[in-house]
Amino acid sequence: MLHNSWARELRGFTLWAAALALALGCGKDKLGSTLSDLEVSSQRLDWGVVALGSSPRQVLTLRNVGRTSVELSALTVTGPFSMPELPRGGLVLETGEIRSVPVAFTPPAEGHFDGVLRIQADADSGEASVTLAGDAILPKVSLDRLALDFGQVRLGASRELSLTAANATVLPAPIGLRLEGVDAALFRSSLIGPTPAVAPANSSYSIPISFTPDHLGSAEATLVVTPCAGCAELRVALTGTGVASCIGFSPAAVDFGNLAVGAKANRTLTVTNDGNAPVDLVEVFLSANSSRDFSFKGFTPGQKVTLPAGGSLPVTVTFAPSGNGTRSGALRAHAGTPADPCWAEAKLAGSAGSGCLEVQPASLDFGTVAVGMSNRRSVYVANTGCGHDVYLESASASGAKQLTAQALKPTPVLLRQGDVVQVTATFAPDQAGTFTGQIDLAAADDQHQPLSPPASPVPLKGQAKVLPPCTISVSPPRLDFGAVNLHTTTMLAFRIVNTGTNECYLANLGLAAGSSPTFRISGASAGFSLPAGWSYDVKVRFSPDAAGSYQGSLDFTVSDPATPQRSYPITGTGVDGCLAIVPSDLDFGLVKVGCPGPVRSSTVTNNCAGDVRLASAAIAAGGSPAFSLLAPTSFPLSLPAGQSTQVQLRYTPTRSGLDSAAVFLDDGSLNHLLSVHGVGSTAATRTDGFDEPTTQKVDVLFVVDNSGSMSIYQAALTANLDAFLKYALAQNIDFHIGVTTTGQSPIVGSGISCPGGADGGEAGRLFPVDNSVPRILTPQTPNPQQIWSVMINVGVCHWLEQGMIGAYDALTPPLVDHADDPRTPIPNDGNLGFLRPDAKLALIFISDSDDQSDGTVDFYAQFFASLKPNPGMVNVSAVVSPSTTVCPSAEGPGPRYIDLAQRFNGVVEAICTPDWTASLQRVGSSVFGQQNIFPLSGWPADPSQISVVVNGAAVPAGAGWHYDPATNSVVFDPQSTPGAGSHIDISYPLGCGP
Repeated sequence: MLHNSWARELRGFTLWAAALALALGCGKDKLGSTLSDLEVSSQRLDWGVVALGSSPRQVLTLRNVGRTSVELSALTVTGPFSMPELPRGGLVLETGEIRSVPVAFTPPAEGHFDGVLRIQADADSGEASVTLAGDAILPKVSLDRLALDFGQVRLGASRELSLTAANATVLPAPIGLRLEGVDAALFRSSLIGPTPAVAPANSSYSIPISFTPDHLGSAEATLVVTPCAGCAELRVALTGTGVASCIGFSPAAVDFGNLAVGAKANRTLTVTNDGNAPVDLVEVFLSANSSRDFSFKGFTPGQKVTLPAGGSLPVTVTFAPSGNGTRSGALRAHAGTPADPCWAEAKLAGSAGSGCLEVQPASLDFGTVAVGMSNRRSVYVANTGCGHDVYLESASASGAKQLTAQALKPTPVLLRQGDVVQVTATFAPDQAGTFTGQIDLAAADDQHQPLSPPASPVPLKGQAKVLPPCTISVSPPRLDFGAVNLHTTTMLAFRIVNTGTNECYLANLGLAAGSSPTFRISGASAGFSLPAGWSYDVKVRFSPDAAGSYQGSLDFTVSDPATPQRSYPITGTGVDGCLAIVPSDLDFGLVKVGCPGPVRSSTVTNNCAGDVRLASAAIAAGGSPAFSLLAPTSFPLSLPAGQSTQVQLRYTPTRSGLDSAAVFLDDGSLNHLLSVHGVGSTAATRTDGFDEPTTQKVDVLFVVDNSGSMSIYQAALTANLDAFLKYALAQNIDFHIGVTTTGQSPIVGSGISCPGGADGGEAGRLFPVDNSVPRILTPQTPNPQQIWSVMINVGVCHWLEQGMIGAYDALTPPLVDHADDPRTPIPNDGNLGFLRPDAKLALIFISDSDDQSDGTVDFYAQFFASLKPNPGMVNVSAVVSPSTTVCPSAEGPGPRYIDLAQRFNGVVEAICTPDWTASLQRVGSSVFGQQNIFPLSGWPADPSQISVVVNGAAVPAGAGWHYDPATNSVVFDPQSTPGAGSHIDISYPLGCGP
């Protein structure tokens, strides 16, 4: 029997026999007389070129052509060649028998190799040989790069790039490919599979890779390439950024560098369609806060350009600095449709004469200062563009001796990148006249070598005149805020009037050192002139954050030698009270002098355990006489627990300017403040300016019914809210999303429980109260859909639907400003961090029944509107039953929710809708869309004369906007809403209200 190794190698080969005489006469290759009965298929085996790392085989055939058996004692090879061993004891070939011998070539390195296969018979028969040869090379590929940056790719879209693999050898090259990294799933290649890709010989091979982002922000992965068998891996860095926009600017930022004043430079940017389909370019414009030294050409307002996929439009931006200093701006583009808009922005920067240091402002004019008094102004020196540490060696003034300057920190001052130092200049004239000078700034680099170019000097100018003593009055002589609930902001004002015939000069006006930080001031000034008969208003806001008494004072100096120093006290008391006044600061807005006075009201609610007796309501002495209290409320008044009353006031201005007053509600122990103010105007026309934010910031509070009948609706909401989240992500919204319920008290012992840790009684706390998942969803929250499915699954255990008071509690102290609700034992169950002062607020009520909260819809509407300075920043939507016929499966219609939503121009959707995705998309469009309602500060005398200008271009009436007299607002159609970063001016003749 053959040895097992031979049996495996020789299996399948055909055996045959022939006569030795015939073999000798057929001209076959013989090995010699000693082995004349053995015939082989070849005297030389040549493998040619093979791949290093492979082991190809050739077969040598042995045949006994003699009349007797042939016995082989050994077969051996030399060089990098191998074959199976002979069976123990040798191998006997009978007459006519054939044996096939597989010979393998396994080169150890690149190069040419020779070998010999020796065939040995018995000791008397001798030896024969077969020559062996082969060449080995390493067939591997090289890559044209080791990094691929896909740039910005819109969510849901894909971009494909390619690597080029070059195979310069005569053999095909196998390529191993795999993806790894945290974002590997976002990258794809059709060549990645269970078997290696193969690059053909002497050719280049393309490796396609696609990037499909599923989240905003950067994504990173690595393509691992094995260029040949046994070779070290090559690692290709893959990067990309998911964006909400389908267009982009290239470059995304332009720095014009430092130019001379009066010079001009141009740069070309391209707006590129980064998507996979044509897109309409609707707008290209400079942002509202861009320096006027930037301008552009290449797109005309009102023009519409269709960009094919990958297409672009060149835009030329010009920078022509009009003075020293640093300039900044942004060029923005708006494309797409109202239902699917997209935006792009290119940052612009440049400077003039100031080197790498930014100095703001570039010049100082002190105006007119009374002789014997002083005025201070400041400039700020910042290291914003040097790229290394800078030392401000000195700051001093040259020129008129009446002008001096010094840095507020001892020089030299080290300015690291981004650091700022304040330099204060003082003008103290000792005689009348005009005085000029400059602030000289000496700066050095991190090697203490002078900066080149040096920082430009800051020109100084001041006018001085001798002023005779003046007479002023301050009304009221003190501000007393009385009692104000914690975390509530109220506003009162001082009015400074020049009651004499001489010009007055006021300097260093502001809150005195040591004043409580609960007071904030609007109207502080280093110095200004007040002509005879003129007035100046100083607004003071009081926001107590703890119970107790607070003091401060308004201080300034005036050109009155007898009493140059003036001080006017400010006091207030913070109370953790249960008497709620909403709004606590009543703003009448702008009212034309001579018009009938408008009436506004504030709601006073008793949230105490027992009755509250209000002794009186009165306007405090020293307040503006333009305000008057109206009936019908009469005092004294007993207000039962849970009940409300209204305080009504009329505002009838008699002059231009601010009017303010304090209205005190006396409960026998405290005077509770209702601050009121308005602005009178004698102007014929009025222009209101608005800016659309670049990035929408929206705080969204879902108030979900957790009653027993809500099971099917909660399931539908959970399954479809992904459409709402995707809309927010696609619009690049900076959102906070929280959920609370309509339940106010825990339900225990009913046999049905609710998750979240509060037994269905969230009482305004964000769900889940036990913090089992994050309670505020943001764009940075990992796995947002998974978190959302827990947040929205509030359970169905309650029976009393009180959604409005749930939202009220969520947005008032102690929940809104505490990380932990001090009233409960559950840790960290406050709502701190949800409500942001500069974000739009959206409330979404979802219920199959009407609201059963205590209090009127008027009360809640006033409260929600009071949370933002502009009512247009509040949005209310309702997903309820509009009527019993529309949603027969609901418990009942929701007229209170519908009323509230309509007051805020929100969306009303049917809770039994068969298409929740579409409904939630419409709610998302209302919540996250750009502001399209612009409330006017005054009433237009003739609405037909309203003019609207967007980004400098007039928009005719009827061309996408209309005036709504019910809200006194200009309302844009959704498809015509100005884009992010737009500036809108609305002008109109000022008239009286309805």
